[in-house]
Amino acid sequence: MGGNLLKLLSRHLKTLAKLPPSKLTPHIPRVLALRSPTLREVDAHLTIIAGGTSPPFPFPTPDHYYEWARSDTHVDQIKVPFLALNAADDPIVRTLPVEAVVASKTVVLGVTPKGGHLGWFEGGSPWNRKQPPPRWVKKPVVEWVGATNEVLVEQRREVRDEWALDEESGFILEKDRRHIGFKVLDLDGIVVGTAGEAEGVLQGL
Repeated sequence: MGGNLLKLLSRHLKTLAKLPPSKLTPHIPRVLALRSPTLREVDAHLTIIAGGTSPPFPFPTPDHYYEWARSDTHVDQIKVPFLALNAADDPIVRTLPVEAVVASKTVVLGVTPKGGHLGWFEGGSPWNRKQPPPRWVKKPVVEWVGATNEVLVEQRREVRDEWALDEESGFILEKDRRHIGFKVLDLDGIVVGTAGEAEGVLQGL
């Protein structure tokens, strides 16, 4: 995963070179000099420095960043139907919030014995771009969305009334919590598993 992040960084070196010097500047040649870097090594040079806005970035160490970014401590705050899938052999996610999920009325956690980190390939080779293997994860996600839609179909009008368009920003905002909202940027792109790399607003997905 660290290597993939470096490839993404390399594509934007010309753009980065045009920017004024920053705290990130001295770290770019250091991280590019790494050979087969781990994700933690890349995070130590890039993510903890330029992974987001300040505050809370930058972070002093990857561990501080991981503690801030973890989502397992916020399960009780999820108020809408939510499906979480994880593989027991995931090298990144080592702790699962089982007790919090059991106590939740909205969250379902599915755990598979194998699958890696966002993998779940069904046969073939993930490196074959001409014919990438299918991903099992599509099936449960489609089933979940369909089932959730059936359950909530009678509640659509009520949910719709809780949102309103902000004319100035173009965002659809919750009426009672106006810091929560969304805005449609593009309706043309579709991410299809590992079949090539997405561009534009979908890059990285």
